Amino acid sequence: MAILSSFSISVIMFNLDSVTIFEPVARVPKLTLMSKITSNTLSRVTVPTRGTAILKKITILINQNFKSLRTMHFEKDYVYHIYKRGNNRQKIFFNDKNYIFFLAKIQKYIISNCELLAYCLMPNHFHFLIQANDSTVKTVEKAGIEQNMFSESIRILLSSYTQAINKQENRTGSLFTQNTKAKSLNYFPSKIDYGLICFNYIHQNPLQGGLVDKLEDWPYSSFKEYTGFTVEKLCNQDVTQELLDLNLSELYLQSYSMIDEKNLKHIWYLAVARLNTVSKDGRKYYHNRCGSGWFGYCS
Repeated sequence: MAILSSFSISVIMFNLDSVTIFEPVARVPKLTLMSKITSNTLSRVTVPTRGTAILKKITILINQNFKSLRTMHFEKDYVYHIYKRGNNRQKIFFNDKNYIFFLAKIQKYIISNCELLAYCLMPNHFHFLIQANDSTVKTVEKAGIEQNMFSESIRILLSSYTQAINKQENRTGSLFTQNTKAKSLNYFPSKIDYGLICFNYIHQNPLQGGLVDKLEDWPYSSFKEYTGFTVEKLCNQDVTQELLDLNLSELYLQSYSMIDEKNLKHIWYLAVARLNTVSKDGRKYYHNRCGSGWFGYCS
């Protein structure tokens, strides 16, 4: 159920996939909307309204798999930290095959739509560090809605993975939290390289989480790619080295260096938008953090 009381608006947001306002008005009468649509396909619902100020037509696209997933605005060449947790902090990976399956999904849906700089899969969450390229910022119009194709790729990845896990675990419902968060590391005027800080932070997750004694012992992060412990390559190392000024000969020791908590805070304060949130210009500012402290590592 979504309820709108009369108030001034420029953009209306329901707890559904997206809302298109064909004729914006200054005020909206009280509106109660109940949906019992069970189809997994996109359905078009037209809601009439009454009152002195009439919203003539609202088109609501409903996708039962991932409600509230909306298009985010990406800037080409900007660096983004993307992360997602399991619903109620529950597990999203139950065995090694699940991790491998998810890595295959990354290869299929993610690396063709951005420059993947780093990643780490943890038992109940994952992290990506990406640089936006032409494919990342590409948009297409579907049913009158402009959609970002990279956001759509992430939605498909999460949806298909959830379906597979639900079948495996004989469960139903959402596997992930509703919000997929993408935070730009370019919106903070400073000489501090927050891209490099985030790069090391992502790789330190398994160690700080107590899963391994050495970073190279965790098989599901890009640390092994950069240090030669695996031949598998998902990240664009050339772009990463140039962008973050990485010295691969010093990377191993550098990756174990303690990150200044003061600097780590800014990774979360640099929030620009969430993949499922839009404002009038495509951006909305947040002050978020992950976990129960700056070094919570989304545990």
